[in-house]
Amino acid sequence: MSSSRGTDRKACAIDLIIASDVIWKATQPSWQDLFSLLEALRDKSEIEQRDPLVLMGYTQRRLDMTLKEEQKFFDLVRKSGMQMKPIPSAASDNWPLTVVYAGRFE
Repeated sequence: MSSSRGTDRKACAIDLIIASDVIWKATQPSWQDLFSLLEALRDKSEIEQRDPLVLMGYTQRRLDMTLKEEQKFFDLVRKSGMQMKPIPSAASDNWPLTVVYAGRFE
């Protein structure tokens, strides 16, 4: 990218992406698009590649989706090359069914 002064500048890399409330039955048709967007936001530079940390809040809603339907989302996580791990310290007595995941591309 060139500035008006003619010097080259590299676009800023994204360090952190925060997502919440994306695992709903109504959002299921857009899940693949979400992972396409996350892939597009990765730093593709050849020097010091740094993929962003993805923090995702997830609340289990058994009335909205079955366990099998929820599993489809996490199958897409793996298929996209991302590894998600729960952050244990993010648990709360007020929100016992909510888990915060930290994700990185492998």
